[in-house]
Amino acid sequence: MYEDLAEAVTGSVSEIFLAFLEMEVSNGPFFPKPDYEPYEPPTSEVVATVKFDGDLVGGVHLSAPLYVALALAGGFAGMELESMDADAADSFGELGNMVAGGVQGRLMEHGGEINLSPPILVVDAEYEGDFNNISHSLRQYFRVPAGPFYVECFFDRNPMQRND
Repeated sequence: MYEDLAEAVTGSVSEIFLAFLEMEVSNGPFFPKPDYEPYEPPTSEVVATVKFDGDLVGGVHLSAPLYVALALAGGFAGMELESMDADAADSFGELGNMVAGGVQGRLMEHGGEINLSPPILVVDAEYEGDFNNISHSLRQYFRVPAGPFYVECFFDRNPMQRND
């Protein structure tokens, strides 16, 4: 299950980054959350979150240190960004939204309907949200020339199981 989910995440990130940032990414390791551990949301400096509802409840976090988030947002916006202002926040949030959309499309191939929320951006703050029902997550790490980041898919049921 987690290998298929990692493929969905890496495929989405590679496709989006190449098409919209003209940037190749290096895939790092992926880490599934052990079943016995409670879910903990990201603690990175910048996190864009897009939630899922429908046949799959959960979402996707795009998580990066500030300097990487600024480089990614700047690449997406086509300008150099020095602070997480409104332009940078919009760009990084939209990048997270596009990655989540790519994951959504790949997961829907396995059956079911998945709806996306608008992105939520958290900068230099502890992420707050209701994660009590989250029983699974996978963090897939990446590297770009600007530095490391990760994408996490979190959910409360196996996204690879069919709804036949």
